[in-house]
Amino acid sequence: MIPKIIHYVWVGHNPKSKIIKECIATWKKNLPDYQFIEWNEDNFDMHENKYIEQAYQAKKWAFVSDYIRARAIYEQGGIYLDTDVRVISDLTPLLNDRAFIGFENNDYLSAAIFGAEKGHPFMQDILDYYKDRSFEYDVHNQMAGVNSVSVTDMLIDKYGLKIGNHEQMLKQGIHVYPDGVLCNPSAKSKSIHLFTGTWMDGKHSFKHKIVTTLKRHINTPRGAGIYAKWIR
Repeated sequence: MIPKIIHYVWVGHNPKSKIIKECIATWKKNLPDYQFIEWNEDNFDMHENKYIEQAYQAKKWAFVSDYIRARAIYEQGGIYLDTDVRVISDLTPLLNDRAFIGFENNDYLSAAIFGAEKGHPFMQDILDYYKDRSFEYDVHNQMAGVNSVSVTDMLIDKYGLKIGNHEQMLKQGIHVYPDGVLCNPSAKSKSIHLFTGTWMDGKHSFKHKIVTTLKRHINTPRGAGIYAKWIR
């Protein structure tokens, strides 16, 4: 069973924005009996391997987080949350599986929220992926190397994932949810990813800013369902 621990990463010594503080407040409101662990330079070695060291030196904090989140879950078990994820319902029903993750769209999973029991092989596979890898960042193709792609490929190749945004149970007890449960707003939402994309270079479109503003005001599955019906 997955323990009631929320892991998140905040490196770079920058102050948390208002939107990040809002998101974290939703965690503590809806998960009052969970333990919260922030991983940063004070409790994690930024020189642990070549990938994390190079990503840290490049100040690409989201990519630093990709490695830290996997090791934290592997060693302790629990749930990982990106800091721009709003929790709008109790996540405890997700803890009964050995691991869980959800789709972001029809083709890719989202690694903004996932969970696993301590020592789960899926987390070991992610750690192995970064073991001898060098960090590379292409300013012209900023989506290259994002973990939603690598995690999706990993679960297809090794665990039998079928793309298409439908619920399924994979090998090693990995429960995969459709995008309307963990990522995008729907009447079944437990969490919503705001996709602030602070790690990306350049400015967001006006449409993206409007969508983010609307999602920031979703506090319940009912509200998420209304959003999905009229806006999504």
